Amino acid sequence: MLADKLRAAAHKLIDKFGNPMVLNEIVEGGYDVIAGENTKIVTPHNVIGVISPYSTSEILEGVIDINDAKVLLYADNYLIDKGWTLEFDTDVFEIMNVSQTTAQNKKIVYELQCRSRNA
Repeated sequence: MLADKLRAAAHKLIDKFGNPMVLNEIVEGGYDVIAGENTKIVTPHNVIGVISPYSTSEILEGVIDINDAKVLLYADNYLIDKGWTLEFDTDVFEIMNVSQTTAQNKKIVYELQCRSRNA
């Protein structure tokens, strides 16, 4: 099937050029009455991803910040959402946008727009 071939090609690319990262799933917890704020529950996931810069034309369009990076990840069983974070080396990135490539109703890869919190 086409989806299986695309998934295999994506995995081969990510395996060859990818680096280990930590994807932090962040969901709202309860309300902390002592601190007076909502708590967050963070669940880390070890992933392999490929980081690449955005082109100058993408940045000039205004949606992409100069400190943003494009990250390609396997489309695993969890649904990545905006506001999660991604750690790579000493950098922490906030996920600004998530797009998913699918074929024949199968997830192939995620492409994440990530903004560095260290910039």
